[in-house]
Amino acid sequence: MNILVVTNMFPSTQRPGEGAFVLSQVEQIRKLGHKVDVLELGRRFGQLRYLLAVSTVFRATCAGAYDVVHAHYGLTALSCVVRNGCPLVITFHGSDALVGVVEPAIGRVVSRLADEVIAVSPAVARRVGGVVIPCGVDLERFRPTSRSE
Repeated sequence: MNILVVTNMFPSTQRPGEGAFVLSQVEQIRKLGHKVDVLELGRRFGQLRYLLAVSTVFRATCAGAYDVVHAHYGLTALSCVVRNGCPLVITFHGSDALVGVVEPAIGRVVSRLADEVIAVSPAVARRVGGVVIPCGVDLERFRPTSRSE
């Protein structure tokens, strides 16, 4: 599969820990043999960047022959509403569905435009629907130890 991941959180030299879970997912999908391109929306232009990126996502889906577009975060999915016929999967990570008024409202709207919705917890799923798939843990890096350790 050819997958376009659209995200507002991805590790960079300035913010190496931001969106590490998105990077981890991308790496694991690549290990399964799929092609994954990442479109990180950056921080310029504040919240306006989501609307400005609509044309960027559309151009990418026209040029890239993607099988699916996967948006991480509810507002990021706004950028993916015009995607050249590609199916859209949205992962809601929590605050985008649970905090405030505006972002959850946008999340409910874009979730209706998606082909599939993933929620990282039951509380998120109650707000935006979808299937609950919690973020995984790298068991090679993290393992149970005694409290004293």
